[in-house]
Amino acid sequence: MVKPLVSIIIPLYNASPFISKCLESAINQTWPQKEIIVVDDGSTDDSFEIAKTYQSKSVQIHQQQNKGASAARNLGLAHARGDYIQFLDADDFLSENKIELQVEVLEKNPGYLALCETIHFFNSSDILQSNRDKSWYNQTTDQPFDFLLKLIGGEVIGKGYGGMIQPNAWLVPSSIINKTGPWNEELSVDDDGEYFCRILLNTKGICFVPETFNYYRKYLVSGANISLSQQLTYKGYSSMIKAIDLKYEYLQTKVAVDLLNKMFIAPYVRVGIATFPKFNDLSRYAINKAKQLGAKKMTYSGGPVSLKLSRYFGWRVIRLISYWRFGF
Repeated sequence: MVKPLVSIIIPLYNASPFISKCLESAINQTWPQKEIIVVDDGSTDDSFEIAKTYQSKSVQIHQQQNKGASAARNLGLAHARGDYIQFLDADDFLSENKIELQVEVLEKNPGYLALCETIHFFNSSDILQSNRDKSWYNQTTDQPFDFLLKLIGGEVIGKGYGGMIQPNAWLVPSSIINKTGPWNEELSVDDDGEYFCRILLNTKGICFVPETFNYYRKYLVSGANISLSQQLTYKGYSSMIKAIDLKYEYLQTKVAVDLLNKMFIAPYVRVGIATFPKFNDLSRYAINKAKQLGAKKMTYSGGPVSLKLSRYFGWRVIRLISYWRFGF
Protein backbone atom coordinates (compact mmCIF):
# COMPACT_ATOMS: atom_id res chain seq x y z
CA MET A 1 0.00 0.00 0.00
CA VAL A 2 1.36 3.41 -1.01
CA LYS A 3 1.71 5.74 1.93
CA PRO A 4 0.16 9.21 1.50
CA LEU A 5 2.50 12.10 0.79
CA VAL A 6 2.76 14.99 3.25
CA SER A 7 3.84 18.45 2.06
CA ILE A 8 5.56 20.54 4.74
CA ILE A 9 5.34 24.23 3.79
CA ILE A 10 7.77 26.62 5.48
CA PRO A 11 7.52 30.40 4.85
CA LEU A 12 10.94 31.90 5.57
CA TYR A 13 11.81 35.49 6.38
CA ASN A 14 14.93 36.62 8.28
CA ALA A 15 15.06 33.52 10.50
CA SER A 16 18.72 32.62 10.05
CA PRO A 17 19.28 31.62 13.71
CA PHE A 18 16.38 29.16 13.60
CA ILE A 19 15.88 27.78 10.09
CA SER A 20 18.35 24.90 10.51
CA LYS A 21 16.53 23.59 13.60
CA CYS A 22 13.21 23.98 11.81
CA LEU A 23 14.36 22.16 8.67
CA GLU A 24 16.02 19.37 10.62
CA SER A 25 12.78 18.77 12.54
CA ALA A 26 10.98 18.48 9.18
CA ILE A 27 13.62 16.23 7.60
CA ASN A 28 13.77 13.99 10.67
CA GLN A 29 10.02 13.33 10.79
CA THR A 30 9.44 9.60 11.21
CA TRP A 31 6.83 9.69 8.44
CA PRO A 32 8.82 8.67 5.34
CA GLN A 33 6.62 10.04 2.53
CA LYS A 34 7.18 13.78 2.72
CA GLU A 35 8.28 16.76 0.69
CA ILE A 36 9.56 19.95 2.27
CA ILE A 37 8.83 23.23 0.50
CA VAL A 38 10.66 26.33 1.76
CA VAL A 39 9.57 29.71 0.37
CA ASP A 40 11.96 32.55 1.17
CA ASP A 41 9.96 35.78 1.33
CA GLY A 42 12.73 38.19 0.36
CA SER A 43 14.94 37.70 3.43
CA THR A 44 17.63 40.34 3.97
CA ASP A 45 19.80 38.12 6.18
CA ASP A 46 21.42 34.81 5.16
CA SER A 47 18.29 32.71 5.75
CA PHE A 48 18.01 31.81 2.07
CA GLU A 49 21.66 30.76 1.84
CA ILE A 50 21.32 28.54 4.92
CA ALA A 51 18.14 26.94 3.58
CA LYS A 52 19.85 26.26 0.22
CA THR A 53 22.36 23.99 1.96
CA TYR A 54 19.47 21.60 2.73
CA GLN A 55 18.18 21.45 -0.84
CA SER A 56 17.69 17.89 -2.08
CA LYS A 57 15.19 15.69 -3.92
CA SER A 58 12.82 16.01 -0.96
CA VAL A 59 13.62 19.62 0.03
CA GLN A 60 12.61 22.38 -2.39
CA ILE A 61 13.84 25.94 -1.90
CA HIS A 62 11.94 28.76 -3.61
CA GLN A 63 12.32 32.51 -3.41
CA GLN A 64 9.98 35.46 -3.96
CA GLN A 65 10.02 39.21 -3.42
CA ASN A 66 8.78 40.19 0.02
CA LYS A 67 5.00 39.76 -0.05
CA GLY A 68 4.29 38.38 3.41
CA ALA A 69 3.86 34.97 4.98
CA SER A 70 0.43 34.35 3.45
CA ALA A 71 1.80 34.82 -0.07
CA ALA A 72 4.73 32.54 0.77
CA ARG A 73 2.36 29.83 1.98
CA ASN A 74 0.26 30.19 -1.17
CA LEU A 75 3.36 29.73 -3.33
CA GLY A 76 4.20 26.67 -1.26
CA LEU A 77 0.70 25.29 -1.84
CA ALA A 78 1.10 25.86 -5.58
CA HIS A 79 4.13 23.53 -5.52
CA ALA A 80 2.66 21.01 -3.07
CA ARG A 81 1.75 17.50 -4.27
CA GLY A 82 0.87 16.08 -0.87
CA ASP A 83 -2.29 14.37 0.33
CA TYR A 84 -1.81 16.29 3.58
CA ILE A 85 -0.43 19.75 4.30
CA GLN A 86 1.74 20.66 7.30
CA PHE A 87 2.36 24.39 7.77
CA LEU A 88 5.51 25.14 9.76
CA ASP A 89 6.90 28.55 10.70
CA ALA A 90 10.64 28.94 10.17
CA ASP A 91 11.43 29.68 13.83
CA ASP A 92 9.45 26.73 15.22
CA PHE A 93 9.83 22.96 15.09
CA LEU A 94 7.90 19.71 15.55
CA SER A 95 8.35 16.52 17.54
CA GLU A 96 9.70 13.77 15.27
CA ASN A 97 6.51 11.67 15.50
CA LYS A 98 4.09 14.54 14.89
CA ILE A 99 3.24 13.89 11.27
CA GLU A 100 3.36 10.07 11.47
CA LEU A 101 0.87 9.79 14.32
CA GLN A 102 -1.44 12.42 12.86
CA VAL A 103 -1.47 10.79 9.40
CA GLU A 104 -2.29 7.41 10.95
CA VAL A 105 -5.31 8.92 12.70
CA LEU A 106 -6.52 10.89 9.67
CA GLU A 107 -6.31 7.87 7.39
CA LYS A 108 -8.99 6.31 9.61
CA ASN A 109 -11.03 9.56 9.75
CA PRO A 110 -11.36 11.03 6.24
CA GLY A 111 -12.46 14.65 6.12
CA TYR A 112 -11.13 15.42 9.61
CA LEU A 113 -8.26 17.65 10.77
CA ALA A 114 -5.54 16.50 13.14
CA LEU A 115 -4.44 18.62 16.10
CA CYS A 116 -1.56 18.25 18.54
CA GLU A 117 -0.48 19.94 21.74
CA THR A 118 1.61 23.13 21.49
CA ILE A 119 4.56 23.83 23.77
CA HIS A 120 5.34 27.54 24.08
CA PHE A 121 8.97 28.37 24.74
CA PHE A 122 11.06 31.52 24.83
CA ASN A 123 14.11 31.98 22.67
CA SER A 124 16.64 31.19 25.37
CA SER A 125 14.55 28.90 27.57
CA ASP A 126 14.93 25.22 28.29
CA ILE A 127 12.24 23.38 26.33
CA LEU A 128 11.69 21.00 29.23
CA GLN A 129 10.77 23.94 31.47
CA SER A 130 8.44 25.58 28.95
CA ASN A 131 4.66 25.84 29.04
CA ARG A 132 2.52 22.99 27.71
CA ASP A 133 -0.67 24.23 26.10
CA LYS A 134 -3.16 22.24 28.16
CA SER A 135 -6.19 23.99 26.76
CA TRP A 136 -9.85 23.04 26.28
CA TYR A 137 -9.31 22.67 22.54
CA ASN A 138 -6.96 19.69 22.90
CA GLN A 139 -9.83 17.32 22.24
CA THR A 140 -11.36 15.11 19.57
CA THR A 141 -14.75 16.26 18.32
CA ASP A 142 -17.15 15.64 15.45
CA GLN A 143 -18.66 19.10 16.03
CA PRO A 144 -16.19 21.45 14.31
CA PHE A 145 -18.65 24.34 14.10
CA ASP A 146 -19.26 24.22 17.86
CA PHE A 147 -15.46 24.06 18.30
CA LEU A 148 -15.04 27.16 16.09
CA LEU A 149 -17.64 29.13 18.05
CA LYS A 150 -15.88 28.30 21.32
CA LEU A 151 -12.54 29.32 19.83
CA ILE A 152 -13.80 32.68 18.52
CA GLY A 153 -16.51 33.41 21.07
CA GLY A 154 -14.52 32.91 24.23
CA GLU A 155 -16.44 33.38 27.44
CA VAL A 156 -19.58 34.45 25.58
CA ILE A 157 -19.95 30.75 24.78
CA GLY A 158 -18.79 29.54 28.18
CA LYS A 159 -16.18 30.16 30.83
CA GLY A 160 -12.68 29.06 29.87
CA TYR A 161 -13.19 29.06 26.11
CA GLY A 162 -11.37 31.19 23.53
CA GLY A 163 -7.65 31.22 22.84
CA MET A 164 -5.38 30.76 19.84
CA ILE A 165 -4.30 27.57 18.09
CA GLN A 166 -0.91 28.01 16.44
CA PRO A 167 -1.05 26.78 12.79
CA ASN A 168 1.82 24.29 13.10
CA ALA A 169 -0.33 22.21 15.45
CA TRP A 170 -2.68 21.17 12.64
CA LEU A 171 -2.31 18.60 9.87
CA VAL A 172 -4.81 19.32 7.09
CA PRO A 173 -5.97 17.05 4.24
CA SER A 174 -5.36 18.63 0.84
CA SER A 175 -9.02 18.02 -0.02
CA ILE A 176 -10.00 20.50 2.73
CA ILE A 177 -7.30 22.96 1.61
CA ASN A 178 -8.77 22.87 -1.90
CA LYS A 179 -12.29 23.57 -0.59
CA THR A 180 -11.04 26.41 1.59
CA GLY A 181 -9.06 28.34 -1.01
CA PRO A 182 -5.81 30.31 -0.61
CA TRP A 183 -4.51 32.30 2.33
CA ASN A 184 -5.68 35.91 2.24
CA GLU A 185 -2.61 37.86 1.09
CA GLU A 186 -4.12 41.19 2.21
CA LEU A 187 -3.73 40.10 5.83
CA SER A 188 -0.53 40.21 7.88
CA VAL A 189 -1.85 39.86 11.45
CA ASP A 190 -4.46 37.20 12.31
CA ASP A 191 -4.08 35.80 8.81
CA ASP A 192 -3.95 32.36 10.42
CA GLY A 193 -7.11 33.01 12.47
CA GLU A 194 -9.02 34.02 9.35
CA TYR A 195 -7.66 31.09 7.32
CA PHE A 196 -8.37 28.40 9.90
CA CYS A 197 -11.84 29.82 10.46
CA ARG A 198 -12.49 28.86 6.84
CA ILE A 199 -10.71 25.52 7.28
CA LEU A 200 -12.91 24.60 10.25
CA LEU A 201 -16.02 25.46 8.25
CA ASN A 202 -14.97 22.84 5.68
CA THR A 203 -14.15 19.89 7.92
CA LYS A 204 -16.13 17.01 9.42
CA GLY A 205 -14.32 17.09 12.73
CA ILE A 206 -11.06 17.29 14.67
CA CYS A 207 -8.84 14.45 15.89
CA PHE A 208 -6.60 15.40 18.81
CA VAL A 209 -3.47 13.24 18.77
CA PRO A 210 -1.75 13.04 22.19
CA GLU A 211 2.01 12.80 22.75
CA THR A 212 2.81 14.74 19.57
CA PHE A 213 4.05 18.30 19.89
CA ASN A 214 4.36 21.62 18.11
CA TYR A 215 7.15 23.75 19.60
CA TYR A 216 6.16 27.41 19.22
CA ARG A 217 8.89 29.99 19.79
CA LYS A 218 8.10 33.24 21.58
CA TYR A 219 10.44 36.15 22.22
CA LEU A 220 11.42 38.30 25.16
CA VAL A 221 13.84 41.23 25.02
CA SER A 222 14.15 43.23 28.24
CA GLY A 223 10.75 41.96 29.29
CA ALA A 224 9.00 43.05 26.09
CA ASN A 225 7.44 40.59 23.68
CA ILE A 226 8.85 41.32 20.22
CA SER A 227 6.89 38.84 18.12
CA LEU A 228 5.30 40.20 14.95
CA SER A 229 1.84 40.21 16.46
CA GLN A 230 3.08 42.47 19.27
CA GLN A 231 4.84 45.00 17.00
CA LEU A 232 1.61 46.25 15.53
CA THR A 233 1.83 49.01 12.97
CA TYR A 234 -1.05 50.68 11.15
CA LYS A 235 -0.89 47.87 8.61
CA GLY A 236 -0.95 45.26 11.36
CA TYR A 237 -3.96 46.72 13.14
CA SER A 238 -5.75 47.19 9.81
CA SER A 239 -5.16 43.51 9.12
CA MET A 240 -6.49 42.56 12.53
CA ILE A 241 -9.69 44.54 11.95
CA LYS A 242 -10.12 43.09 8.46
CA ALA A 243 -9.75 39.56 9.86
CA ILE A 244 -12.46 40.27 12.46
CA ASP A 245 -14.74 41.65 9.73
CA LEU A 246 -14.22 38.55 7.58
CA LYS A 247 -14.82 36.07 10.39
CA TYR A 248 -18.06 37.86 11.25
CA GLU A 249 -19.08 37.66 7.60
CA TYR A 250 -18.35 33.90 7.41
CA LEU A 251 -20.54 33.21 10.43
CA GLN A 252 -23.29 35.72 9.69
CA THR A 253 -25.72 33.24 8.12
CA LYS A 254 -24.81 30.37 10.45
CA VAL A 255 -25.25 31.83 13.95
CA ALA A 256 -28.18 33.57 15.64
CA VAL A 257 -27.59 37.29 15.30
CA ASP A 258 -27.76 38.06 19.05
CA LEU A 259 -25.11 35.45 19.85
CA LEU A 260 -22.94 36.44 16.90
CA ASN A 261 -22.96 40.10 17.90
CA LYS A 262 -22.04 39.27 21.49
CA MET A 263 -19.13 37.12 20.27
CA PHE A 264 -17.62 39.92 18.21
CA ILE A 265 -18.05 42.90 20.55
CA ALA A 266 -14.93 42.10 22.58
CA PRO A 267 -12.52 41.75 19.60
CA TYR A 268 -13.64 45.11 18.20
CA VAL A 269 -13.39 46.78 21.61
CA ARG A 270 -9.86 45.45 22.18
CA VAL A 271 -8.63 46.80 18.86
CA GLY A 272 -10.54 50.06 19.28
CA ILE A 273 -8.88 50.75 22.63
CA ALA A 274 -5.41 49.54 21.55
CA THR A 275 -5.32 51.81 18.48
CA PHE A 276 -6.26 54.98 20.39
CA PRO A 277 -4.84 57.64 20.07
CA LYS A 278 -2.10 56.61 17.61
CA PHE A 279 -4.42 55.36 14.87
CA ASN A 280 -7.60 57.32 15.50
CA ASP A 281 -9.38 56.30 12.30
CA LEU A 282 -8.93 52.59 13.10
CA SER A 283 -10.02 53.19 16.68
CA ARG A 284 -13.19 54.98 15.58
CA TYR A 285 -14.03 52.22 13.11
CA ALA A 286 -13.58 49.42 15.66
CA ILE A 287 -15.45 51.24 18.46
CA ASN A 288 -18.32 52.08 16.09
CA LYS A 289 -18.52 48.44 15.03
CA ALA A 290 -18.68 47.36 18.67
CA LYS A 291 -21.49 49.87 19.33
CA GLN A 292 -23.40 48.67 16.27
CA LEU A 293 -23.21 45.14 17.66
CA GLY A 294 -24.68 46.32 20.95
CA ALA A 295 -21.74 47.32 23.15
CA LYS A 296 -22.93 49.49 26.05
CA LYS A 297 -19.51 50.34 27.48
CA MET A 298 -15.88 49.91 26.55
CA THR A 299 -14.07 47.77 29.12
CA TYR A 300 -10.40 48.67 29.52
CA SER A 301 -7.99 45.76 29.66
CA GLY A 302 -4.81 46.45 31.61
CA GLY A 303 -3.16 46.28 35.01
CA PRO A 304 -5.22 46.63 38.20
CA VAL A 305 -4.28 50.29 38.73
CA SER A 306 -5.10 51.27 35.13
CA LEU A 307 -8.33 49.28 35.26
CA LYS A 308 -9.42 51.06 38.44
CA LEU A 309 -8.52 54.50 37.10
CA SER A 310 -10.38 53.81 33.86
CA ARG A 311 -13.59 53.38 35.85
CA TYR A 312 -13.27 56.95 37.10
CA PHE A 313 -11.71 58.76 34.15
CA GLY A 314 -12.67 56.60 31.17
CA TRP A 315 -10.50 54.41 28.97
CA ARG A 316 -9.49 57.26 26.63
CA VAL A 317 -7.74 59.18 29.42
CA ILE A 318 -5.83 56.08 30.51
CA ARG A 319 -4.84 55.30 26.94
CA LEU A 320 -3.60 58.88 26.43
CA ILE A 321 -1.47 58.63 29.56
CA SER A 322 -0.04 55.29 28.39
CA TYR A 323 0.70 56.71 24.96
CA TRP A 324 2.45 59.78 26.34
CA ARG A 325 4.54 57.67 28.73
CA PHE A 326 5.40 54.65 26.60
CA GLY A 327 4.54 55.55 23.00
CA PHE A 328 1.92 52.80 22.62
